[in-house]
This record gives sequence, C-alpha cells and structure tokens, in this order.
Amino acid sequence: MRNLLFPIFILIIIGVVGVFLFSARGGKQQPAPTKLQPKLKTNMQIASPAFQNNQSVPEKYTCDGDNVSPPLVFSEVPKEAKALVLINDEA
Repeated sequence: MRNLLFPIFILIIIGVVGVFLFSARGGKQQPAPTKLQPKLKTNMQIASPAFQNNQSVPEKYTCDGDNVSPPLVFSEVPKEAKALVLINDEA
C-alpha cells in the first residue's frame, strides 16, 4: 500500500486554486494583477477522519481493499467558490 496522502493534497490544492481563480474572474479574462491589487488568499483545508496527515491511506480506501472513497471534511471553503474538484491520480 502506497502513501497517497501527499499526491492527493497536491492535486486537491491545484484543483481548488484553479476553480477559485476561475470563479473569481467570473470565467472572463481579466488583466494581470498589479502591485496595488491584493493576491487571493485562502485557508481552505481538506481532511479525512479515516487517516491522519502524512499517514498511508487505509487499505479499505484503495483498489486492494473495498475501493471506496474515504470520508472528507472541507473547511474554510472560499465563499466565491462555485464548485470543488478533487482528482486523485495514482501513478
């Protein structure tokens, strides 16, 4: 069983940031931010009660087990977000 937690969180962060940036722009092209415009910040976190940070994903949630998704808890989701995407690509 592989430790999949790090790749999961990287993909989650990439997906959430992409969705957040796209929704913040309203789906339209805007000029690049200048020094006067604040950068977007988020404290969004994704956790699972099934395992702790930096632990291996339990076998139940892998193809070697029941192959079901682990329960996830999302906190501090930006109010501007219209959707969240979670991609887990096991390479």
